[in-house]
Amino acid sequence: MLFRSDYYVKVDQERMIHLIGDIHSDINNLSKIDFNDNDLYVFHGDYCDRGKYPVETLKFLIKLHKSNKGNIIFLEGNHELHLRRDRKSVV
Repeated sequence: MLFRSDYYVKVDQERMIHLIGDIHSDINNLSKIDFNDNDLYVFHGDYCDRGKYPVETLKFLIKLHKSNKGNIIFLEGNHELHLRRDRKSVV
């Protein structure tokens, strides 16, 4: 099982898990991923803080989130800390 905010996601032995991290606005490589509903995708932060295409990357991730079939998990990375209003809290 993988922890997902306040609940658990059950992962079957036959399900592929993709760990994707430190995108840093690299929309070119991100758009090459062949997302499918059978696999689980875990993004572990550092989405749009560097690179040439932060807006395009954020739009892509929002679209991906909206089409989420329960197989996409977004985690907060250390580079997203500045986006929090309460910077004292720890996730």
